[in-house]
Amino acid sequence: MNKHYIRAIVYIHPTQQQHQQQQQQQQQWQQQRQQQQQQQQQQQRQQQQQQQQQRQQQQQQQQQQQQQQRQQQQQQQQQQQERGPHSQTAEPSSSGEEGDKKGP
Repeated sequence: MNKHYIRAIVYIHPTQQQHQQQQQQQQQWQQQRQQQQQQQQQQQRQQQQQQQQQRQQQQQQQQQQQQQQRQQQQQQQQQQQERGPHSQTAEPSSSGEEGDKKGP
């Protein structure tokens, strides 16, 4: 009886250990899965940040384009101002013609 009892005890212990090991392995699996999920979330966040940076760059490009357009407008205005005196010299002749017309 004693021998059988001892064998039984010896046999029970390893199975319990196996169960515990399996549970630990499962827990490790779960932890690894959680870590993978966290990594995926971090990657998604990084992608979102990159998208935001791209948007900011696009906005900066738009602003630069607007500044360029303003510069072009300023250049056009300067050209008009430079032409101004020439056009004014031509105006008196036209006003003179009008005066001639009004005379008779």
